[in-house]
Amino acid sequence: MKKLLVVLGLAVLAMAFTPAAKADGVYTLPNFNCGGDCPLATYTATIQSNGGSSYTVTLVIQIAPNAVIVQNGTDRILSVNVKFASDLAGVNNGSLTSGPGGVTWTTLEASINNGGCAGSGGGFVCSQASGTGLPIVAGGTYTWVRNVTLADGATLTNAIHIGANYDPATGRIVSQEVEVPEPSTLVLFGAGLAALAALRRRLT
Repeated sequence: MKKLLVVLGLAVLAMAFTPAAKADGVYTLPNFNCGGDCPLATYTATIQSNGGSSYTVTLVIQIAPNAVIVQNGTDRILSVNVKFASDLAGVNNGSLTSGPGGVTWTTLEASINNGGCAGSGGGFVCSQASGTGLPIVAGGTYTWVRNVTLADGATLTNAIHIGANYDPATGRIVSQEVEVPEPSTLVLFGAGLAALAALRRRLT
């Protein structure tokens, strides 16, 4: 029985100090305004594994009720992107399962610059609005849901990237990394030790 307790103890230690798998989770960038250049908003990215290399990626932009909205047409969302892996496969318009209405969205693997979705990708999944972009209002909530597949050999990143382009004319762009939260390994470790102690007391 002592040998069993030792084995269980080693298993708990391994669980406590083994790096956690990345990606799955909800990551929030609260009350962000690009240093005053963008409307005050909270950005929430949810990465959900569908098994294997398939993921559902949801981005929600919640414009603050007290956000200052420029009414001359510049406060519009032209494009948004999320990155959580080194490379994606098969990103196209079919990857976007839902997005804000009123405009047509084009989705591809790309980063964001002043012109919207651009570049070779590198793991970014980006959706760009038609025309001059999506008009926004204070207190508005805007949601994009995409299904994406990792490319062969792709790795998950240690931090996810959230991007949004509000005004291509002046480069009012959100481009921010959000650290991936680690599970509370110390809590797991403590719980495991407590369970081992209780088991030993019951057996002695």
